Amino acid sequence: MIGSRSSGGSGPRGFGLSVPGRAALEWAVLCAAAALLFPEMAVVSVAFALRSRRQGSTRWAAALAAALWCGVLGVVLRVVLRERILP
Repeated sequence: MIGSRSSGGSGPRGFGLSVPGRAALEWAVLCAAAALLFPEMAVVSVAFALRSRRQGSTRWAAALAAALWCGVLGVVLRVVLRERILP
């Protein structure tokens, strides 16, 4: 079929709705975004990224990199604004 996203197989495999570790991966990304304002959330984000790795996610390394990078940027932002890094 023209325009089909599947590679000939049947089922929702191409959409990734039931991939292993997806929930933990989404929480890792959400906590990484929160780490920009609250750098201590980077620790929580790293924990979720490692949990997605244990559950078999193939994108856990990207979530781990995002967690660490957002944590660093959160600390830099706090230093520039002359706020305390930890409350």
